[in-house]
Amino acid sequence: MLNKKICLLGRSSVGKTSLVQRFISNTFSEEYLSTIGVRIERKRVAVNDTDVNLLVWDIHGEGDSLVVTPQFLQGAAAYLLVVDCTRPETADAVHDFEERLTQVSPAPTIVAINKTDLQEGTELDDRLTNFPSFVSGVVSTSAKDGSGVEEAFSRVAELVLPN
Repeated sequence: MLNKKICLLGRSSVGKTSLVQRFISNTFSEEYLSTIGVRIERKRVAVNDTDVNLLVWDIHGEGDSLVVTPQFLQGAAAYLLVVDCTRPETADAVHDFEERLTQVSPAPTIVAINKTDLQEGTELDDRLTNFPSFVSGVVSTSAKDGSGVEEAFSRVAELVLPN
């Protein structure tokens, strides 16, 4: 079985912890829980007949300073960058992370556009549709209703499989 470290990154309150809870235990809580440091969860998934043990690192949210301890990123096999569709400015973090991720621990990256249940048919802001070339894919998610969550983590798991 493969063990792969996946890092969730993004600004504060974009729903990183809620996405992890939905993925790991299929639950959602309206209560806001701020992550301090890092919280690590584990889930075994099957991808293309291969069992992968995903070690999901839910890393504290960034404010305007975007300070992430480089040691948290070391050894990452992939990144899931989470943005909030109701706050398009959170997508700026994807651009801010580009240099840091490629320097510290380059790895494939998926963007999760979260909280789509709150979008209600409104058009996405341009900041939520134009991402740098280091992004391997974009998935719309809602931790609240569960839509897109399995797809986001499955896409990440596919990226970490050996060629």
